[in-house]
Parts: sequence; C-alpha cells; structure tokens
Amino acid sequence: MQEMLNIQVLNDKLEVEKGTKFETLAKKYQKYFKSPILLAKQNNRLIELSNTIQKEGEIIFYDISHMEGMRVYHRSVSFLMIKAIKEMLGKKASVVIEHSLHKSLYCEVRESNVTVNQKFLDELTAKMHKLVERASDPFTDGCEPPCGCWDLNSGPLEEQSGLLPTEPWKPF
Repeated sequence: MQEMLNIQVLNDKLEVEKGTKFETLAKKYQKYFKSPILLAKQNNRLIELSNTIQKEGEIIFYDISHMEGMRVYHRSVSFLMIKAIKEMLGKKASVVIEHSLHKSLYCEVRESNVTVNQKFLDELTAKMHKLVERASDPFTDGCEPPCGCWDLNSGPLEEQSGLLPTEPWKPF
C-alpha cells in the first residue's frame, strides 16, 4: 500500500500518494491561473513540476504572472536560445547573457565569424520554434551529459550582441 501525504493547495486540504508528480497536481489547479503553471513551492523550497511530492506541507504554484514564475520563464527561454545558437553555430559557440535591459536580456554571441543582424535573429527565432516543436524537452533532446554542449568558451573573440525579449514568448 502506497504511503499517503497530507498537503494543502490553495485552501484545499488533500491526501495524495507519496511520489505523485507536482505536474499531476498542477493540472488539477491550472483552472485557477491565467497562464500555465511553471513552478511549485513546498516548505519554502522551489521545485520543478517534474519532481515528485515526498513530504507533507503546503504547496504553492506559480505561473508567469508571479516573480518566481517569470524567473523560470526567463531562464527557460535563455537556455532555449543558447541551445538553438549552439545547434546553428556548433557546440563550441560562446553565448553570454549579460543583464536585463528594459524588458529584454542583453546577450552576446562571441564568435568572430558571426554578425548578429536581423537575418541571424530571424534564423534564431525559427530554430527556437523548431526545438519546441520537435521535443517534449527541447533542452536535452538528443543530448546526454556529459556531452559538453553547454560548456562556455572564453577567449578574445569579437563580440556581437543582440536583445532577447523578456515578454512571454509564444512558440506557435
């Protein structure tokens, strides 16, 4: 018999099986949120939705309208952009996300043979869309650590920069 845990979500007190995914519970409470739920918090710890519930306690879900959800969104889109650039330019391509700049992120592609212009940005956007379409997990699809595709390169390379909007990105 599976161990049951007492949890609280919003104002509901529930019993769930230990090992239930946060994602499963999030689907039941999605109707109370304007945007997709991106993250959970339990016992003061932020938790990915793919993790399982192992302890009793209050669970709070966050969507993009909350600061924590927006941070997850920014980070996810940043990783998606890096993955797309590395597929376009090669695994050794160096991408640096410097700082935010009026609802955008200031990014640099540090490759001497690349010019970040509108054509490059259009190709990058298309590549990002393709990554989202082709995989349930676009960050690890076809890639098993330690593959090195996320290793950053350093060195004196010509710096090219571009802006990555931080407004919610619509993949379709």
